[in-house]
Amino acid sequence: TKIVRIRSECLEKKLEIESRIADMDDGIEADILRKRYIEFKSWEEICVDVGYSWKQTHRLHSKALGHFKMGV
Repeated sequence: TKIVRIRSECLEKKLEIESRIADMDDGIEADILRKRYIEFKSWEEICVDVGYSWKQTHRLHSKALGHFKMGV
């Protein structure tokens, strides 16, 4: 059915995103992206987990988004 197909496509895309995050060169950038977009953690939780201030965590997040590559 259409719902099953869409669900399968979403799962496939999620696995691709997880794989590309895991392949990133910078571990802390990858960790921040994983916590935010895979684990759905709040910014406060991420800051505590990585041990950085709010400002530094957001700076690293911005850099990470610039380094993150998705296939087309």
